[in-house]
Amino acid sequence: MSIFDGFRGADYWIKRGKEAANNYNFEAANACFKRVLQKEPENLSALFKSASCHIENNQLGQALELIDKCIKLDPANVLYKQKKGKVLEAQENYVDAIKWYETNIAEKPEILQVWWGHKALCLKKSGKQAEAVEWLNECLDEDPNFDFGYYLIANFLHDEEKYDEAVSFYERAVSLHGEAEGPSLLNMADCFVNLDKDNKAISCLDIVIDKNPEHPAAWREKAFMLEKLGHSEEAITCFDKLISLTPKSASSGPMGIGWYLCHKGDCLQKLGLLSQAHDCFIEASRIDFILVQAHIASKSEAELSEIGFAQTPITNLSENQFRYLTGR
Repeated sequence: MSIFDGFRGADYWIKRGKEAANNYNFEAANACFKRVLQKEPENLSALFKSASCHIENNQLGQALELIDKCIKLDPANVLYKQKKGKVLEAQENYVDAIKWYETNIAEKPEILQVWWGHKALCLKKSGKQAEAVEWLNECLDEDPNFDFGYYLIANFLHDEEKYDEAVSFYERAVSLHGEAEGPSLLNMADCFVNLDKDNKAISCLDIVIDKNPEHPAAWREKAFMLEKLGHSEEAITCFDKLISLTPKSASSGPMGIGWYLCHKGDCLQKLGLLSQAHDCFIEASRIDFILVQAHIASKSEAELSEIGFAQTPITNLSENQFRYLTGR
């Protein structure tokens, strides 16, 4: 602690708190925000950020108290109001959460549809899906352009594996060309996969990509779908795009660069491009060895030999890793 700490202003401590929170050190972050609140108990930025830290630490009661203070100081702030609803839901206090959403719906705000959706999802979380659907239908009667209403009903049907019915509601959401269009197309693609209509699924993903060429989820779904269908060349193009869109910080894991390189390697091997496949697996192993190890364990000895893993030394790996990959 510096001798000057007592002279630091609110901006300094809020900045320090944000830095700590960005590093997932919520206790330290909250200590910074509390310093501000000791001198400025109505500092909205510090109050709300402190509440967020309490949420991260699962201290929901304390978070709710602070959010209520924020709402009292700024009753028109939608962010504070929505956060209160989410905290009540996190406490599994669905009765009060629904009442809170209904209070805000009664005020007929500009974002009325958002509150409609919050209430529907809260009803579903509380085990009242039939009531949620009934509520959404009432909302759609009031506003037929409520695209997220169709989207949410479709999601409920999707969860129940009623894929044909879900598709019809997703299509209604898509037809309105609102914010629910992209998510509806992605989920509709999954419905078509489950209905063994892969070409229709790919068409949905292509629409998403045409509208947003940098959409990782659409490229990912399309890549794995094309690989499954045996369209290896097209799948490789998708994996390359996906790798370019994936941040280096997400290199490992089931949605990381190492995993995508594994599947690209599989596609190259199926095309007979064995040297390129070998290099692809080597690159993947340097990023996420354990994942690659599990992946290639499913290959036969002949398949491993085909891409040179029975003979070719692999650099930059430990001796045990080298022995596993080379079979020595």
